[in-house]
Amino acid sequence: MLLLALSASGHAHAAPAKPSKTVYKVPKQIKATCSVPVEGQIMNWLATVPDGSTVQFGAGGCYGQDGTITLNGRRDVVIDGQGS
Repeated sequence: MLLLALSASGHAHAAPAKPSKTVYKVPKQIKATCSVPVEGQIMNWLATVPDGSTVQFGAGGCYGQDGTITLNGRRDVVIDGQGS
């Protein structure tokens, strides 16, 4: 199961999100078997993805967590969990 906590930047009237053109897939070295916690690796990877992108998790993957995955101060990032 994937649990994300998102923090809005506080803008009162944000423009509608434009369709994302670039899809970034979770790197294969981040295990999707729930065998170990990977939230730190996921947060480090998400920090490298530019605003306005789509991030995509492995279809049906299981990303182990001991804590919460957070995204702060990001804009127009689409998360496609694909059933993870």
